[in-house]
Amino acid sequence: EVRRLLDDRIDLLERSMDAGIRYLRILGELDLAERQLADAVVEYGKFLDVQLLWVRNTPPIDKNALQSLPTDVERFFDSNSWTQLRHDLVSSARERPWLSALAALLLALGLGRSYFLSRVDACSVNIGRIRTDRFSDSILAVIYTVLAATPIPLAVFLASATVTGSAAADPFSNAVCSALSKSALNFLLIQLFFDLGRERGVMLKHCSWPEFSVLKLRNEFAWFRWVYPGAMLVTEANFILDSRGALGTLTLLSSAATSIALIVMAYRLFSPEGGILRDYLRARPGRLLTQTRPLWLGLVALALPALVMLWISGFSYTSDVLLTSLTLSFFMILSLMIAQGLLTRWLTIGSRRLEYRAALERRDAARAARESGHDPEQPEDSAFEFEEP
Repeated sequence: EVRRLLDDRIDLLERSMDAGIRYLRILGELDLAERQLADAVVEYGKFLDVQLLWVRNTPPIDKNALQSLPTDVERFFDSNSWTQLRHDLVSSARERPWLSALAALLLALGLGRSYFLSRVDACSVNIGRIRTDRFSDSILAVIYTVLAATPIPLAVFLASATVTGSAAADPFSNAVCSALSKSALNFLLIQLFFDLGRERGVMLKHCSWPEFSVLKLRNEFAWFRWVYPGAMLVTEANFILDSRGALGTLTLLSSAATSIALIVMAYRLFSPEGGILRDYLRARPGRLLTQTRPLWLGLVALALPALVMLWISGFSYTSDVLLTSLTLSFFMILSLMIAQGLLTRWLTIGSRRLEYRAALERRDAARAARESGHDPEQPEDSAFEFEEP
């Protein structure tokens, strides 16, 4: 009896081992299939990155495109939809308390904007004074400018991010918050460079940009920071809500406002006679940038209308990607110019300090020679040239 029981147990163990081996083989095949699927997804993603940019994703605009204006306006400005948006914001804030707390902290930090801007002005007091001028003042000016410009847009971005993608949120809430997060980031960039161009800000005092260029840039950003993000908010929200495929009238009108704002600002910033590069081009008539001005000015003038034509033709995704790249490239160029100005200031401060110390040493040597009975000639680069007024 015991012998038969042991044989049965051995038989069960052998079957279990066979089943385990088969199971491991199946798992290996499944793992291989999963890796192949992951590779296929990656390759397909690369294919889409290359090909999707030039695929029409909306129907071209036709003569019937303006017929939906009353319906679009009623949909976007419906009080019930905005009330639901407020409820969704509150519900999402309760579901994500840490993100909401961070947004509240940023809002509180944004209340100190005037204080941070006053500290930016204070950082420019010692510029030009050899004894007290410090490069750390420029670093602090940049930090204070960032603290003044970024908290409120970041708070809006985080608040809208709590709703975006939520399954429980209303479609209108998702559309508006998705558009709001994108508009907040654009407003952040524009506001940051607007503050960098203050009268005693980083561009003018610390980077030594021409006063005309800084004033021109700041004046254009003064209106552009409100018009462009606002028009983009309406465009993006209505584009998401246009689920039927064809672009609605409100989407077309707001996108036209966005394009006009960009074209006007680009023309005013880069016009040959009154643009931000006026002083630079006049001072360097033989440089490559000056000689090729008709070429790059023509490209700037044609780029934005070309993006509008892509949008009208149904390549809205293409237009959006290229517009984002163009905008980020412009801000990247400004950032590199500011970095170059700060680097030049750092080198200039170091050079002046070395000259100042060398002049002091020559003055002390001349004074010691006079006290010992000699009367050497006064050096041409006397230390008194470096004394503060």
